[in-house]
Amino acid sequence: MKKYFIFLITATLLFWAGCDITKENDTNNEPIDINDIVVPYDFTYNTSQSVDVNLIVATPSNDPVHGIVFKIYGCHPDEGGHLIAKGITKADGVYSTSLNVPVGCDSLTVIGYMNTLTLPIVNGELNFDYGNFSYGEKGFADGFTWDSKAWYYLPGISYNAMGTPSPMVNQTVDADLLTRINNALPEYVNAVTAHPEYFSSNISTNLLLDVDADVFMKFVHEGAGYKNSLGFFNFPNLGSLPVDPATLIRTVVFPNLSFPSAGELQTGDRLQLGSFSAGTYFGTFLVSNGWISGGGGVSETKPVLYSVKKYYPAAGSQVVVLYDGLTEKIVVAYEDIPRPGGDMDFNDAIFLFEATPSDAFNTDSLYHLTEPIDGDGDGVPDDEDDYPTDPDRAFNNYYPAENVFGTLAFEDNWPSKGDYDFNDIVIDYNINQVTNASNELVDIKGSYKLRAIGAGFHNGFAVQFPFVTSNYSVFDNHGHSTISRDVGTTNAVVILFQDAFDLMQEPGGDPTSWINTVESEPYVNPAELQFTYTLGTPLDVTGLSYLPPYNPFIYVNNNRQKEIHLPDYAPTSKMAGTPYWGTADDDSDPGTDRYFKTSNNLPWAIHVAQSWDYPIELKQITWAYLKFAAWAESGGTVHTDWYDSSVPGNVNIDNIYSP
Repeated sequence: MKKYFIFLITATLLFWAGCDITKENDTNNEPIDINDIVVPYDFTYNTSQSVDVNLIVATPSNDPVHGIVFKIYGCHPDEGGHLIAKGITKADGVYSTSLNVPVGCDSLTVIGYMNTLTLPIVNGELNFDYGNFSYGEKGFADGFTWDSKAWYYLPGISYNAMGTPSPMVNQTVDADLLTRINNALPEYVNAVTAHPEYFSSNISTNLLLDVDADVFMKFVHEGAGYKNSLGFFNFPNLGSLPVDPATLIRTVVFPNLSFPSAGELQTGDRLQLGSFSAGTYFGTFLVSNGWISGGGGVSETKPVLYSVKKYYPAAGSQVVVLYDGLTEKIVVAYEDIPRPGGDMDFNDAIFLFEATPSDAFNTDSLYHLTEPIDGDGDGVPDDEDDYPTDPDRAFNNYYPAENVFGTLAFEDNWPSKGDYDFNDIVIDYNINQVTNASNELVDIKGSYKLRAIGAGFHNGFAVQFPFVTSNYSVFDNHGHSTISRDVGTTNAVVILFQDAFDLMQEPGGDPTSWINTVESEPYVNPAELQFTYTLGTPLDVTGLSYLPPYNPFIYVNNNRQKEIHLPDYAPTSKMAGTPYWGTADDDSDPGTDRYFKTSNNLPWAIHVAQSWDYPIELKQITWAYLKFAAWAESGGTVHTDWYDSSVPGNVNIDNIYSP
């Protein structure tokens, strides 16, 4: 069951993911002239923040676990979250990436390594060590044992208040085995539909000893919100099983099968069940959310799920049993909510059966674990690979998020101030950074929508990337004749159009008329543009100097000496020597990396990390968005959702364009 392993529950600004957000209320909604506001000198008008992600997967003995695929969302997809990033742990057991999220977002949902976690963003970083579950020494001050009519417990074992057995040893679990288990039972993937072979009628979910042996159970992993209890029973043959499983001799092994902080188990914790004779059958059971907190033992009233087919619920098996021939280990994995409930990924409780001698169990009727299919040989299983037939590509990474667009809005009168309606050029974007199995950037797939032209100038639009022009292999403009690679620049630049009016005109064909900024005039459908830029040499995403939407800009009347970028973003090398720095209202100082701001720190361009409802013609942004002024004057510390028109009190709807 996935209630998620919640490490942080906060009110998170995740408008682009469709999740709950906290709204700020302010009754002072009087319109303010933008020219009267006082903005901090170094404010850059960012509505997004960069986050460095480091996810580490290792065994408790610090052996790295490679090949674990992670997916990062704004919030859980069940709650409307959209995919942002996807990648894989490398040989060192680490998945690292950098991504942009909205300012105000303080946590992200990470799906992978048989769990769903909500992890905090702290000082621009999201870090988690999946192998570091040690929260100090296990406490055994209280030697709990319980008298129960339902359960037996292992002789000679006592428990503490967290349900942790003692004495118990910890033995390492092979890191490659952990990768194979993760690939066989990935998080948030329905095993019943993805792997029906696990549930074939000729596959056994019980175990049989071929020879006399000492038998052990070893904890591997749990991906549950429940505090489940786990145990076993043995029997001479299937025909001897009673009609009522409650009459079995059911021995609890792990009363609280939970990682810290819900419990104290660590991967590799192992208990001996006893010495058994050849011909002994073993079944297992799981008490769903069975642990009673505070040392109360195992509930006698919660649902009990069994490995024996005659005790299955009507929907079928709750357990998967897999034999790993490379290690001679038997993997047992439970789904802890009776089917058809739960997410059915069968990784809520995972443990091993081991024996001495190691080959004591009969494995003929068990499902034998195999390596996943990897058709292109890049080390990413096909069912996790977004490009399963292409060894050079593996994962899609989106900004703002999959199927979500952000907005870029420009004033075009630089170096003079404009009317600050920020509708001279309005263009939406979605960018897919395609990465390979080393999490390196291979392709940039850009999708853009030109939505409005509130200008008399003939403006072009382009994007500058954080790598040199020579890092180029293939460019595809997807049949759009206006899109091309720029030439003669230091950094790579893609031009999407040289004149917006080539793409959008009012129905009468006037090449200078405002488009989609005056509500009384006809609406023109946005112009959609796409390109794919393939790098010659893949780059580490964490080393990029800036992230999507990169460095977008307009340029006026085909004059590259009049590029207009986001605040404090440097122009292209084609603007070198421009005579316009420091003229009219411009207060740029290239020597200190100050660009495209006025003396009172107003911008000529803004970026919003969602599709934005822009002002109508000649209406200042402060008249349409009533919290913009306070946000800017605070240096971005208050009203970080100023641009969200769904927030009560944020907007004067009369000043916002609606087709």
